[in-house]
Amino acid sequence: MSKKVAIVSVAQSSGAESADNFYDQAYRVTKEALDKAGLSKDELGTVVTASSDIFHGGISCANSYYWETTGAFLKNASRQDGESLFAFFYGVMRILSGQYDTALVMGLCKGSENPPNDTCTLMFADPFYQRPVGLTETMAAALQMRLYMEKYGVARAVREGGRQEPRQCPAQSPCASEGDLFRSGCAGFTPVHRSADGDGNGSQV
Repeated sequence: MSKKVAIVSVAQSSGAESADNFYDQAYRVTKEALDKAGLSKDELGTVVTASSDIFHGGISCANSYYWETTGAFLKNASRQDGESLFAFFYGVMRILSGQYDTALVMGLCKGSENPPNDTCTLMFADPFYQRPVGLTETMAAALQMRLYMEKYGVARAVREGGRQEPRQCPAQSPCASEGDLFRSGCAGFTPVHRSADGDGNGSQV
């Protein structure tokens, strides 16, 4: 496992709500990523995708709705249910195994067709201790944000009337939504703001 792994191309769709179906969304970012890398579908070694049955329109076996458009048909491919960062490292490990020279990693979400996230994520919690206190996705993110603010002094800066500049303003990204700008602090520090659920895909080769 001495090989090095590099990202040679990236493609991303807008995070805004879209009327496009899974096929169209996945196909466009897959083709763009492969074109940038100068690869054809046949030259692609393996595919790893990340999509959650809960956050992908509430559809079970979510990858069955876009599998062919990612170039995964008749290939040794896999889907990770949830975190796209996990899928990224999964793809890296497949290359490091020596079995593949190239991998396409894609994260997909059709958030505009989901039930409210907090309704879904409340059901993930332990029914005896966590669910009664309302441990939802939003509450978990708030606890994580609070820990970050205390650790890096953001809370103190806000109390003193200052403003923390983000490390990299997402306004530089053509795919940034208004909600992303609020969350980053580019439009002012608004800790209670939560952007609307959207749709988006991202691919890396």
